[in-house]
Amino acid sequence: MSEQDEENSGIDLEAATARLPSRPVEEQTTASDFPLGPLKEHATLHTGQMRTIAVLPFKNLGGAETGDDQYLGLGMTDALITTLSNLRQLVVRPTNAVVRFTDPVQDLLIAGNELGVDVILDGRVQRAGERVRVTVQLVSVQDGAPLWAEKFDEKWTDIFTVQDSISAQVTQALMLQLSGAERRRLAKHETESADAYQAYLRGRYYWNQFTEEGFQRAIASFMEAIRIDPEYALAYAGLGDLYNWLGVFSVLPPRDTWARGRKMAARAVALDDTLAEAHAALGFARLCSGWDWTGGERELRRAIELNPHYATAHQWYCFQLTAEGRFAEAVTELQAALAIDPHSPFILQALAWIYYMARDYERSIECHRKVLELDAQFALGYLSFGRPLGQQGRHTEAIAALKRAVELSGESPIMLAGLGAAYALGGRERKARETLLQLADIARQRYVSPYQVALIHCGLGEPEEAFQCLEQTFAEQDAWLTWARVEPQLDPLRDDPRFAHLLQRIGLGR
Repeated sequence: MSEQDEENSGIDLEAATARLPSRPVEEQTTASDFPLGPLKEHATLHTGQMRTIAVLPFKNLGGAETGDDQYLGLGMTDALITTLSNLRQLVVRPTNAVVRFTDPVQDLLIAGNELGVDVILDGRVQRAGERVRVTVQLVSVQDGAPLWAEKFDEKWTDIFTVQDSISAQVTQALMLQLSGAERRRLAKHETESADAYQAYLRGRYYWNQFTEEGFQRAIASFMEAIRIDPEYALAYAGLGDLYNWLGVFSVLPPRDTWARGRKMAARAVALDDTLAEAHAALGFARLCSGWDWTGGERELRRAIELNPHYATAHQWYCFQLTAEGRFAEAVTELQAALAIDPHSPFILQALAWIYYMARDYERSIECHRKVLELDAQFALGYLSFGRPLGQQGRHTEAIAALKRAVELSGESPIMLAGLGAAYALGGRERKARETLLQLADIARQRYVSPYQVALIHCGLGEPEEAFQCLEQTFAEQDAWLTWARVEPQLDPLRDDPRFAHLLQRIGLGR
């Protein structure tokens, strides 16, 4: 493909915006260095008395949903998922796995089979003035038999009683034998304020939209919850997660996002040391704000210890293990996460990312194809898919994947930089330099990760410019530098003593 063909491809690279992307070796290595084993379709936690459950998004009892009804339904769903996931004998599909099942006439057995679970919890909810009405049923996916059903019509201030009753009845219907600690966890309320809880539910609703606007609204909602109840640990943990994600996608300067994420997550841990979500958010923030590898690993392992069924903790820990070159351990963590959420494009993309960093490009490409079968609109999947393709010399395919990432993300700077690196690696120098100019223009309006720009200079054979960008990345505490030890696109720099020194400064020197 000529550069003229590239120009006429129909992708307008001049109109950059600042939207959030769609739903984050020191020496040359080869795939044989990392005997990771065959890619499994899905791991499983179906052992002994282990049961799997999906809590479908609660629908509005009254018909057409208003904004409040929407956040109440999904928020209650998210809260129940969080509570039930603390039970060791129960694997609960996370919110992002069930959020698409919002059809009021959803066939429960079809949903259950798609999600690969034993039972479905389905509900309807409506708030009318100071009262909340809820109907809920627990259904066996194997034969459609109802296992339990109940109706509630309570004061809004008694919403905690409703949720406590639902959780307790689910455990009884499934005949789970709970430990004393699990019983205490089910009965525990992170807040006793119905108003704070309402603000928190609204925050979870906006968080699950996974857009930049949604994140901004979620932050405002969690802050409102904290204003009402300054000791609301879950709201602090939610803020920690939000700021971490803003850092991953370089929406704000990293010094701001990671410092805020660490502060909020640390506050959540101080308020409730048994909260897995808080430890996971703190661990990831520690890792990315100052490269605290020891502290990050300690917090992430603590999160997994507290709740082995919290997929996000496994995924964050896998990223640390990958960045350190501990690839076999990273795959193990991702298999545990896939057992919890086997249809997550995010988790499967993380597995493909491990294989890419381990130089197992064929397996990475195979895994990426599965990712894009799950979600053909997944911009991050196309971004990472282009990388192993480029390393194999399949530059036309790599550029096509990166163009799709740019289009789907609304021309996110991260995706644009990925495309620029693909151009550079594929010998399209003029297009790579046009992308550099475009990124420089965007940088006048918002943050652009210098790490991503360094990859373009590497592809262009410009080590001095690449090192300048990497030094800027270090100075700005940009978490993308976490991948420096294992990123194949940085291989041209590895023999330079400056690179070894850079790795030492971020705690990854040998």
